[in-house]
Amino acid sequence: MKTLQRTITDVTRRLNNRLGENGVVGWLLPYRGLAIPAKQWDREYDSGTWERLDTPGEVGRYGVIAACCRGMAPGPRILDVGCGEGVLHDYLIPAAQQEYTGLDISATAISRARQQRNSGKFIVADSSEFETNERFDAIVFNECLYYFDDPTSEMARYAAMLNDNGIIVVSAYASPRTHRFWARLQRHFRHDEEIRLQNGAGGRWTIRLYRGARP
Repeated sequence: MKTLQRTITDVTRRLNNRLGENGVVGWLLPYRGLAIPAKQWDREYDSGTWERLDTPGEVGRYGVIAACCRGMAPGPRILDVGCGEGVLHDYLIPAAQQEYTGLDISATAISRARQQRNSGKFIVADSSEFETNERFDAIVFNECLYYFDDPTSEMARYAAMLNDNGIIVVSAYASPRTHRFWARLQRHFRHDEEIRLQNGAGGRWTIRLYRGARP
């Protein structure tokens, strides 16, 4: 049953990508966030939809993001927003893992992260409402910032959680929709570095690094 559910979900996503917001129609639509309720995320993690994130086709993207984080001071404090099952955690050096915090709206994803990873801190939280007095050397938005209706405001809010000289790393899958997302960010923030990746299946990503990301 889970295999059938996963297949149906994947086919639906591909049709949407080709014709919907991420496809042909996407060039004509204004940007808007992708509001997905926590229960839907839980169903998708239960069905195994997101197990593909821990596959060879994703290694390049996670490797680049981890390298950006490791470029900070030894043992940097890292906040992984929308961490899912915590795949990024495994790409970080042990010293970084000890300072890793992942948060996600899906209780199912966080439960699996806690079961599968023996270090790091994992929090169930709506990232649009998350608050903390902690400060971080690196904050990662790995395929999640474009879920916000106002990504620029959210990025500015999280930037206030950075230590001096801290960085924000943003990754987004290439599509007409995320092209508009990048355009919105570009009007408010200047990125210091940009890396573009493509895997063997043709998936393409843009990863940008922002230092002291304040408008």
